[in-house]
Amino acid sequence: MSLFKRNLIILLVLFVLSTGKMLGQKASGIEGYVRDSIGKPISSVHIILANTNLGATSNDSGFYKLPVPSGKNFNVLFSCVGYQTAQTFVAMKPGELLRINMNLKIDVKNIQEVSVTSDADRASSISRLSIKDFHQIPNPGGGIEGLIK
Repeated sequence: MSLFKRNLIILLVLFVLSTGKMLGQKASGIEGYVRDSIGKPISSVHIILANTNLGATSNDSGFYKLPVPSGKNFNVLFSCVGYQTAQTFVAMKPGELLRINMNLKIDVKNIQEVSVTSDADRASSISRLSIKDFHQIPNPGGGIEGLIK
């Protein structure tokens, strides 16, 4: 048997063995819903595995799905503007799908006044927003656009 044929056979055997191992592995992941303290779904929440570049974002129903490496431990961070960041620890087993539902608490910040400016005409574009008006903003993540319209 020539050296080329022998190396080719070894290469094919290694390929088949490695492919079989990869096909036998089940994907691991976490999924669930993110809601506020009264159970209302929160969209655009960032769900991140700490110290990795893996993450996902919740949809309009608050649902997220995040594939994660098997057999590792992670801190999962949940963050969204207007809410306190939450985290939980997970230990993933091969092929495991964990359901993690998270409730985020509103992050209240005390501010005195908000000024909105525009580059169009600086002399007439400054608007002052009183504390009373600020408390009427529709959602904790912002919503100042509703007052400007």
